[in-house]
Amino acid sequence: MVFPLRDEPCVSRMQSTHEWRAWRADQLGKPSADAIPNASGRSDSRLARRKAFSLMRRSCRSIGSKLAPPIAGALESLSFPAIGVVEGPALGGGCELLLACDLAYAGARATFGQIESTGGVMPGFGGTWRLARRVGFARALEMMMTAAVIDAPTAKSYGLVLDVAPEGRAVDLARDFIERLVKSSAASIAAIKQAAVRGWNASPAVADLLEESAFPGLFGAEQSARMHAFLKEHGQK
Repeated sequence: MVFPLRDEPCVSRMQSTHEWRAWRADQLGKPSADAIPNASGRSDSRLARRKAFSLMRRSCRSIGSKLAPPIAGALESLSFPAIGVVEGPALGGGCELLLACDLAYAGARATFGQIESTGGVMPGFGGTWRLARRVGFARALEMMMTAAVIDAPTAKSYGLVLDVAPEGRAVDLARDFIERLVKSSAASIAAIKQAAVRGWNASPAVADLLEESAFPGLFGAEQSARMHAFLKEHGQK
């Protein structure tokens, strides 16, 4: 599933519980879906900040705070990767939506930031802990406390996105990843994702149990055929 956050300030949110339910029912049944509602406006960074704060005042205390956890939970529970693609400013809630994705790619003009402290609030959709997971604890504190807005190359160096493409071409990076992904076993992908998501902050003992519980179930006819094909391709009998 690919979520393109294009040239608008990406302070994305669902408009109502009804819309969220309709979107979830539609998208979870269609892994090839490639759209999600975005906020509207120009791509200017300062204008993006003003629009972000305006959206936060109008909606974050009510709709956003209720819908963000289910959205993030739905993305994490998918049996395939959720991929974020950013071509403009991803600020505040837009950055948090990106953090809820498993992987992310950026266009050359993309920018990122948890800017809430400038407006006198804080990340409220999982940003305080998901950003730390992605870029490290100290770097996350620096970004959140100073409301830093970083460019795409910096985001790549921090680990916030995997790679940066020329403007307008970030979705091509996602497509390339998907082309490589579909060569792998769907069952393996689902098991790897769930073990990684659940074991991220777990103790080593718990993480080992997650692997041990999933590993045996992957053996079968498909696994045997794939293993034999791999060994044949690499010249082994």
